[in-house]
Amino acid sequence: MKASIKLRLLLLLVLSTRFITCCAEEANNETSSNEAQERPLKSEASEEVVAQSSTESQDEAKSRIRFLAMMNSLANPKNFTYKDVQQQMKTIEMDGDIILGGLMSIHDKYEEVCGPIMRKGSIQELEAILFTIDKVNSMENFLPGIKLGAFIFDDCNRDSYTLEQATKFIQSSRDVLNKSDDGCTKGDSDFQPSKASGVISSISSSSTMEVANLFRLFKIPQVSISNSNLQLNNTTKLEYLLTTVPSNNSQIDFILKMILSLKLSHVSVLYEDSAYGYQSFMVLEGLLSRNNVSLALNQSLVKHSKLSYKAYYDQVITNLVAEYKSRSK
Repeated sequence: MKASIKLRLLLLLVLSTRFITCCAEEANNETSSNEAQERPLKSEASEEVVAQSSTESQDEAKSRIRFLAMMNSLANPKNFTYKDVQQQMKTIEMDGDIILGGLMSIHDKYEEVCGPIMRKGSIQELEAILFTIDKVNSMENFLPGIKLGAFIFDDCNRDSYTLEQATKFIQSSRDVLNKSDDGCTKGDSDFQPSKASGVISSISSSSTMEVANLFRLFKIPQVSISNSNLQLNNTTKLEYLLTTVPSNNSQIDFILKMILSLKLSHVSVLYEDSAYGYQSFMVLEGLLSRNNVSLALNQSLVKHSKLSYKAYYDQVITNLVAEYKSRSK
């Protein structure tokens, strides 16, 4: 617990010294009194940032306050509507010579668009990415004279919103492709943070596939750090996508070996209703058939639906029990 607290404090200290904007569209707007009351900035770290704001630019101070507000929402989750997302844009920006783009599921899915911050998963991966960038920038001999930056979007764990966020990198790609022979972009001498050299993604398998197909058209490199879908390993169709997680084959092979070691003749399979779940089930079904193991029942589990937490799961359990009783007679 102490180590976790120290890690969070260290994270706030490191990230608060950077140009981090969680609400890019509101960066130049005055913060209303009502918004100030909603933000639970009661920690010592937030008070220290506010105290330092007198010696910093007004925009930078606002950016830091907004970032602390986002981190504080871990303890006090807030649901965001589509209007909130349009106003806040949910971005994190760090200036640099080489910009790394990002698509992360920082907030969870909700009825409209964005729900509370996800306590596990992408929020931890986001912290790891920003920590690594800070670490590399502090190593003088690793990339001498080069500073890494970041431009990261939150997709709120929603496939349709992921694709919308991904399109923001398209203009970046077009600018890079339109560079002249001397390496300079025609008609644009100012630094633009959206000019990402590549995009790191930690999103669903289906979203990764859609984004990869989009980025392929504009030759934007994409690195997936969390998906193991078999289809994502197709280097012919997805030549600009790199996956860093082993494919589902290793998981499926282990499941099959466990079934065979227990000498089971019939099994029931539950799988997630997604590209990842369906593809894994199809591979497992073929392996079970070749090894003379009967498939008693297969059921997909609806993802991100109120039904999943109510009658739907109850019905799945009822089906499993009924199937077991029918074979026990």
